[in-house]
Amino acid sequence: MTTSTGIRRLRLLPMLVVQCLVVLACVAITTLVATSVQERTLRQVTTERVLDVSRSLAALDQVRTAVTDDRAAAMAELQPLADLIEQAAGVDYVVITDAEGIRLTHPTASQRGLEVSTDPADVLAGETFVGTETGTLGPTLRAKVPVTADGVVVGTASVGILESEIAADFDQAIAALLPWVLGSVVAGCAISAALVVALRGRVRRLEDRAREAETQRRIAGALRDATHEFRTRLHVIRGLVAEGDADAALQYVDGIAPVSTPGRDAPDVADPALRALVTGLADDAAGAGVALELDPLTTVTPAVLTDADLVVIANLCRNAIEA
Repeated sequence: MTTSTGIRRLRLLPMLVVQCLVVLACVAITTLVATSVQERTLRQVTTERVLDVSRSLAALDQVRTAVTDDRAAAMAELQPLADLIEQAAGVDYVVITDAEGIRLTHPTASQRGLEVSTDPADVLAGETFVGTETGTLGPTLRAKVPVTADGVVVGTASVGILESEIAADFDQAIAALLPWVLGSVVAGCAISAALVVALRGRVRRLEDRAREAETQRRIAGALRDATHEFRTRLHVIRGLVAEGDADAALQYVDGIAPVSTPGRDAPDVADPALRALVTGLADDAAGAGVALELDPLTTVTPAVLTDADLVVIANLCRNAIEA
């Protein structure tokens, strides 16, 4: 039993491996899609944030007025505002320039009053820029919008978030996703294994039933053949007896079931069927080394015993002989 169980488990192993590989492939594809969507969503949200902050900053009357004032006064007035917006909006820098592209605000004090590191011509011409550029702080995803007063561009407002910060946020999101991925793999493999075992058990039961049905079919066929053969022999015996050829009938019976002690005297029983049965049983008993004796006082009226009675007598005697 243990060996059979081990063999069945070994047969299940390839199916379990295949199912686990399928689960791993599905989870891997799903994870790749999820991370790709997560990255696009994160960059889209970041882009919208820096663009909204820069537009809101450029629309402030304080900014529009200050960028046209003296640079020193503008720096003193706008830098506290820029610091406040950086903290409130969660951005890495807020840079405001005048119409000549000179920084009025910057997170690094030494960069204030200097020209911006990227070409501001397009923005000063009235265009809006959104994208990744490398500035004094490194690569940043930034939005630059023009600051206008009475329809004239008087400066620029630039808001950016470091690409390293975006990458860190992405890594954090992926780290939060990993437990779910591992859980999905474990759950998927466990469910697949349970399904494989259940299906295998169901298939095995169906196979057992099929084998049992086939065995029963063969037994039934053998019994039908035996019945046909027995009826054929009965027809032959009946025909011989009906024709009065007793010797031929006996010879035919001896060919079917030869007796080991021919010439045994028939018991003194009035019923011919019982007499024939007892004669055959005595022969069987002698072949088994057992003596079968009939009580001399036994009296049976002919045609009283039925076939069922004869079967019972035969079974009892055979059971005694075997015992």
